Parts: sequence; structure tokens; C-alpha cells
Amino acid sequence: MRPEAKERDRFLKAVGTIPGVLAHRCEPMVNGYHVRSLPDGFPDVLFAAGGRIYLLEWKAKRGRLEASQEVYHRAMLAAGYQVLIPRDARACCLDLAALVGGEVGAALVKAAESLAE
Repeated sequence: MRPEAKERDRFLKAVGTIPGVLAHRCEPMVNGYHVRSLPDGFPDVLFAAGGRIYLLEWKAKRGRLEASQEVYHRAMLAAGYQVLIPRDARACCLDLAALVGGEVGAALVKAAESLAE
């Protein structure tokens, strides 16, 4: 499993039970395999909380965006969505906690603490 996929899955597991949070991969599971069904460049994870949607494009520590991702991300930003490029599950929880705030933000901080190694 690629490092960014491992971090993505750690994040999804850590936040999956937080009330008021919707977080899921943007690739549906078909016959036991994740299948790409969205346009090239669409972010890996949709995260919704506090009435907002955040799009997460997981990358390895030294990973860079592909051209299709840059184009799609600019379009999403222009449409008013926030696109984050996390590389670490714990840091992603903390970044989202700062954006979301309130009870969900506090739960995200606890999730980040659970991810500390």
C-alpha cells in the first residue's frame, strides 16, 4: 500500500465515528476493488462537517500534484470549495479542527491525539 493511501485510511478510520462528520473515499467499491468514477483530478476524499465540504487530495511526503489535479483543484477553489493536500493523518485532523471548530473540531483534536505515534 502506498504511504499516502495508508495515511488516508488511518484518517478515515480515526474520523469515521465522529458525530456530524461525513468522510469517505471518492472511489466506490465494486466487486472488492475501488473504481475511479469521477473525473481525472478529483480529490481522494470528501470531508463534510459544520455545513462545509472540504476536499482532500492525499499525497506522500514528497508527492506533487499531477496536472489534471491542479486544473481540477483550481476549478473547485473557484467554485468556493476548500481543497487540502494532507500528507499525514494526524496533521490533517488538526488542520480540519481549526477550520471546523466547535464540538466537531474538539473531536478532531481527540482523533489527532489517537493518531500520535
